[in-house]
Amino acid sequence: MKWLYRVFVVGALCFGWVACASPPISTENPGEELSLEVTTERSSEAASEPLQDASPGVEPSEEAGSEPLPEPSPEAGQEAGPEGGEAEPEATPEPIPQRCQKDEACNALLTSEGLCPGDCIPQKTTTTCGGAVIHGLCKRDFTPRNNATRVIDGLEFKPGPVPDLVKEGETKSFTIEVTNTTSQAKQLALSYEVGSSWKLVQASFEGKVALDFKANEKKTLSLTVTAVQADVLTNPRSVGSIITFALFRDAFSLVGAVGYADGNDREACGSHFFPKTHCPDSPCNKSRRHYYQAKCCQGVWFPGAACCVDSDCINNGGCVDGQCVRLESRGLANTPAAGHQRFLIVLSDRLDIPSDPSKVCTNRVKELRKELKLDEFEAYFNTLSQKYLKKPAPKFEYVVLAGINTPDFNPNGQRDLNSTHAALEAYLVKKGCIQSANDFDKRMIITGNIDIGPFTGRAQTEGRMGMKKIDMYLFAHELMHTYGARDLYLDLGGTFQYLIDLMGNNLGSRGTPEFGVSWGEILWGDLNRNGVIDQFEYAVYPDSLIATELKAQLSSKGGLEVRASVMGIEKGVSKKLDIRRIKIELPDYKTDVEVIPGSTVVFTPPQVDLDAIRQKGSVKVRVVASYTFTDSNFKRVERKLSSENDVTLTP
Repeated sequence: MKWLYRVFVVGALCFGWVACASPPISTENPGEELSLEVTTERSSEAASEPLQDASPGVEPSEEAGSEPLPEPSPEAGQEAGPEGGEAEPEATPEPIPQRCQKDEACNALLTSEGLCPGDCIPQKTTTTCGGAVIHGLCKRDFTPRNNATRVIDGLEFKPGPVPDLVKEGETKSFTIEVTNTTSQAKQLALSYEVGSSWKLVQASFEGKVALDFKANEKKTLSLTVTAVQADVLTNPRSVGSIITFALFRDAFSLVGAVGYADGNDREACGSHFFPKTHCPDSPCNKSRRHYYQAKCCQGVWFPGAACCVDSDCINNGGCVDGQCVRLESRGLANTPAAGHQRFLIVLSDRLDIPSDPSKVCTNRVKELRKELKLDEFEAYFNTLSQKYLKKPAPKFEYVVLAGINTPDFNPNGQRDLNSTHAALEAYLVKKGCIQSANDFDKRMIITGNIDIGPFTGRAQTEGRMGMKKIDMYLFAHELMHTYGARDLYLDLGGTFQYLIDLMGNNLGSRGTPEFGVSWGEILWGDLNRNGVIDQFEYAVYPDSLIATELKAQLSSKGGLEVRASVMGIEKGVSKKLDIRRIKIELPDYKTDVEVIPGSTVVFTPPQVDLDAIRQKGSVKVRVVASYTFTDSNFKRVERKLSSENDVTLTP
């Protein structure tokens, strides 16, 4: 099933464990029943009634609001029937449950026998180079430079042997045969420059300003140089020059790489040495050519990497393409990359889309879909999903608004992304376009009038994003942040192993972006190595919520430590949720605090009576939570939990 997301865009001027099908996890006190769960469904129709579907040649409806949003398109692989309904899909045989191999994971929850009722998908569990290993480094977009013979204006330059790599401190001698291939006399003006990684010791042509050649005459130029500075980290896409001769309108270079020698701050990796940390600029991260950590994996040096295998990661992290990734740390994620999602896109400050108060709430997705390249984005996302899940990508439903200018909704306010989103939400609510920002899973504003520093795009919590211009891969990049993916271009790793990845800032300039590291961060891998791809352990359409991990303990420092988490119940199975905050209440003491699910909060006197709690041996704890998602009909649904339990103190 292809996931659907509804996106709301406003145009602009200039531009973050259940392997088997098991019953819900019980509380600390199995005899205690959960309090009645409140389930509230909020239809998206009410929020979207004022939105109009703008189509050329179609006048807006005169009824209250405007034309309703288009009905969701048929599922992938289904066609509309002759009466406008859906054709009966061809019956597909149920897969035969199978046992996945060690380095595979299932794209469904395992059966009680530990069998996979879906596909077993290979999992990459070690850090390897996806490109070419050159000079001990992983290079993804390397342009070879070799010392080939060249003829320039009748003069043939033929280099002698040059080592593949010279280490710092070594002195080498090289020769270049120069032959006049013409029947006329030639003169070679000696204008040359020695590469910054080398120091000229001596040369046969020193002190000369030119060399005269008779017809067909051959001369040998010789030079001796010392490698003074390693350049294998500073020339990630090619090889540096030893010496370059300027010739007429051309040039001839003798090329060679300089590697690191052994030293106190160096680490051996295969037959090479590399600095344990690298800081060529001040401040260190000024040009992102630095790294604070690196790993040697199977003889290859990965700048910026934290792991080669899972055992390199602490706190139950899994190693994904050199980075330690934890399910408990989901970055900016507010939803899994699954299910149906609603997406608001607002194009603001566009000179070609004048402000029109009567069309503020008009959904222009048909008009602007091609310009936004939404079809290309969905095709790209689907290709990734098929690769890692063998499932279609999420389904998206977009609401695209345009003709809204920053002076309309934020005339005097701050232009940072958070303030811009807040002002835009208030404006759209006032105009009746939406009920609240909670009507959508994801929200994007595209305008040149946002302050996001030196970046072209940025993402924040709660699915909020901003871009200064329309760019399909930038759109995908920022969206992946809201599923939990990190940036990979912030140190030298982005120049080497992550160079062509989407989150390494390849926005199409180096071909179709790959998805290194991100596939594990957005739950498309098996980080806990339990044989199930993580996404399938998360609830997409939870039927209810349940309080879990309830624990209370008197600390040695004079406080009451309380911990709780929340999971979703989906078709009778307890699953994880992307829920950022829950409330822990102590009803007997009328005190509460909001916390991250699974974290521990400490209550101290006079908030609580520790002696009374110690004497009773338990404490009453209420867990309050709310989770809103988009169902398969694109309706926004809110599940609420208010669960009160008498939790026995842990010794």
